[in-house]
Amino acid sequence: MADPSVASFRGESEDGGRRSYVYLVVLLFAASIYLGTLISPPFLMDDVDSVQAQMARHMLTSGDWVTAWIDGLRYVEKAPLPYWAMAVSYRLFGPHDWAARLPIAL
Repeated sequence: MADPSVASFRGESEDGGRRSYVYLVVLLFAASIYLGTLISPPFLMDDVDSVQAQMARHMLTSGDWVTAWIDGLRYVEKAPLPYWAMAVSYRLFGPHDWAARLPIAL
């Protein structure tokens, strides 16, 4: 039988196996949540993301690539480069929420 003082010196304990099992379960649970959001991310719930995506969609459908419009009002406070990138992404991949996020992520 091993001396308890030697086991505690090595970092071993009777409860060590159970603790590592709990850590493994927590790690697998966190990894499954993370990978689940990669496969199916949430929709454009933020008002800023959805407004930008709407402006890009309007640029693509109307053909007016110079002025951003939202709800019939001109939106000239910001540069149009992000909206152009989203509109090009829409043209390439279709009007999906991930296509609106792709240019910003890149």
